[in-house]
Amino acid sequence: MIATNPELLRYVRSELRPSRVAVIVFATLGVALLMAMFLYQNVAASGGSLDAGYWQDLYFAIFTASSIFFVLWSLLNTTQAVVTERTHRTFDFWRTTRLSPMTLALGKLFGAPLGAWLHYATVLPLLLFAGLMTHVRLSAAVGSYLIVALFNVAICAVALCGSMRAPDVRRANILMILIVIALFPTVSSNILGHDAVSAWTAFSPVAGIAGWLAGSTVYVSLFGYAVPSLLVTVALALVVIAWSLVALVRGIKFEPDQISLFSPSQVVGVSASILLFVYAAFRAHAPMVAGSELADEFAAQDNLRLLLGSGFSAAFACLYFTVTATLLTRDNLRQEMRKRMPSQIVTRIVAPWLAAGAMALVAAVLGLNGYHRTFAGISPQWFDVIAMYLSITAYALRDGMFLQWMVSQKTRIPVMKGTVLLIAYYVACSVIFTLAAGPERMHVMLRWLAPYVTTATNNESGPGWLIVAMLIPPLATAGLIATGIFRKMRARGAGYQLSVASVASSQ
Repeated sequence: MIATNPELLRYVRSELRPSRVAVIVFATLGVALLMAMFLYQNVAASGGSLDAGYWQDLYFAIFTASSIFFVLWSLLNTTQAVVTERTHRTFDFWRTTRLSPMTLALGKLFGAPLGAWLHYATVLPLLLFAGLMTHVRLSAAVGSYLIVALFNVAICAVALCGSMRAPDVRRANILMILIVIALFPTVSSNILGHDAVSAWTAFSPVAGIAGWLAGSTVYVSLFGYAVPSLLVTVALALVVIAWSLVALVRGIKFEPDQISLFSPSQVVGVSASILLFVYAAFRAHAPMVAGSELADEFAAQDNLRLLLGSGFSAAFACLYFTVTATLLTRDNLRQEMRKRMPSQIVTRIVAPWLAAGAMALVAAVLGLNGYHRTFAGISPQWFDVIAMYLSITAYALRDGMFLQWMVSQKTRIPVMKGTVLLIAYYVACSVIFTLAAGPERMHVMLRWLAPYVTTATNNESGPGWLIVAMLIPPLATAGLIATGIFRKMRARGAGYQLSVASVASSQ
């Protein structure tokens, strides 16, 4: 039970001391009183009275301010929760207790931001009273309060995963800043009303809560159907919490360099979840114009390009995530070489990469068939679609082997350095071929050194054998890099054993 969680009880004793509780409660009530007085001064200056408008303004002011403060305070505490155990040198004692990883994860998730939860609980009676005075439905007031709480748990779960993986406090603070920056676009897009029916806006509950409190329902497009935005928000929050708990249970008792965030099968599951939402959130932004065949054709082409572009971007992101999340550390690679043959190790490494590429291709085929009505009879070129996904999977194998080679070297932050080198390679190829063949013909040369990218909407497809030939360079390069990895690791291992034997013989 969460109420008897020893880790949570430790935070209760430290965070809910009587003096601290008094400070939080009276500070919260004092700020709410100042808001009420400020709004009353504005009403008195304009000659108004304490009508429903005043209480409505007070309700939204308290609700907005307390929600923002609640999320930011919780985010700050959870980002520091695990990494401070390392800085205080209590991590080894903390992780070697008999408490299960789930107990530790839940204790940190709800215990670290306990002061923020106390602040948020203090606000609830004020919100209910102001909502009663402004005739807000009780279900809407309580429901919006609970949705913000659930949203906060999801954000804190992600932050706790970052704290678990951060080697020091500085990087944990950078993670917190990145999360805060990521929250602002979704909030501002909801407030301004841009793209209000896109399911991507459901990542922030602002629009849905505002509509619910105003007595209306905000809908988003999911698989082409109108679904309440808050329902999608709740589902997304639960999925994020579930995957975060999976990661926390896996690695909360280990150092960041000892274990990956997810197991290979879990990484494939996360990639599948991302692909599912990307295709579910697709919405035809270009409306069909009745009675205009030319406008309908342009709109259909735009929808097809939008679906292909979003699917290809999601496939690229999932492949990169799968590759970086399943790379073997230097020590793990050395241990695997003692137990398995190189071919078996390569198979274990590339299996999740191939699975992610296959899922991306299947999702693209199902998505194109599922949204075929949006294309108004325009059929995608299936050869080009298959070529795109086979090509990006082949280059993911090559780039993944290059990153694995970087990890096997004695370098700091090898994945980041390897990613920078790969980006420089693709940019250099694009620049060189643009200068050599021109912008219009660069793709003819570039497709031999970079993933084959096309609109898949034209009627010009190359011969069937061409895709096989284009897959040879990345696959051959991946094989050469893999051979170099094992040859170098074996040479270093043999040198180490020889030095140990010489020292033993001298003694």
